[in-house]
Amino acid sequence: PPLPQAESAAEAEGLTAEAEAVEEEPHHRVYKAMFTIEESTEPDGQIRIVAHSPRIVNDAQPRTFLGRMAQRQLRADGVRGRRDMYAISVKRQRKLKMKKKKYKKLMKRTRNLRRKLDRT
Repeated sequence: PPLPQAESAAEAEGLTAEAEAVEEEPHHRVYKAMFTIEESTEPDGQIRIVAHSPRIVNDAQPRTFLGRMAQRQLRADGVRGRRDMYAISVKRQRKLKMKKKKYKKLMKRTRNLRRKLDRT
């Protein structure tokens, strides 16, 4: 076999850059499948169910962080726009506050008992 030869610095950098480029490319892919189930009743009364093979759709998801964040923000804005504002009265707010306070007080009082029961 031939003797090993020293690589130049430029060749070594080129090889490492190629290796890093291969590693950076993600191997994760997302597919969506649409199933069609067809149900029909025969003249003799039998029910026939036929499932058609799925059509696989390559779901193009944004690969960059900024792309994912932009898509998430658009979805959040869409959900926020559909929601109506609900206002509750001051009386109901105070009632809920007291209910919360009583629950927290009960939890504080029974903390040791709950710990003991958990051990057994």
